[in-house]
Amino acid sequence: MKLSKIVLSLTVVFTFVACATQAQDNRSFNYNAMSKAQLQNRINNAKVEYKHAKARTADAKASLNSAEKAYKQAKTSYQNARKNEKVKRQALKDAEKAMKYKKKIRKLSEQ
Repeated sequence: MKLSKIVLSLTVVFTFVACATQAQDNRSFNYNAMSKAQLQNRINNAKVEYKHAKARTADAKASLNSAEKAYKQAKTSYQNARKNEKVKRQALKDAEKAMKYKKKIRKLSEQ
């Protein structure tokens, strides 16, 4: 019983390996059978595809740079707004203190 399972599994493995090898052979190009013009055409197509990929990469880098710049500008604007808010609050506090002192001075001058 065990021997038949081993033989069956080995048969399945060898069949799988043979099919995979044959499929891989069909996928690969036979460069020896191709003419010089066909090979040159393949090279030219690869060059064009490389240039297109390079252009796409450059576009992606440019958009990333512009996004980073926009982020930095937004961050700076936010920080400036926070600073302005703090300055306004401090000015309001100073004005309130000035009003208190002014009231105290009036009271003292009236006495």
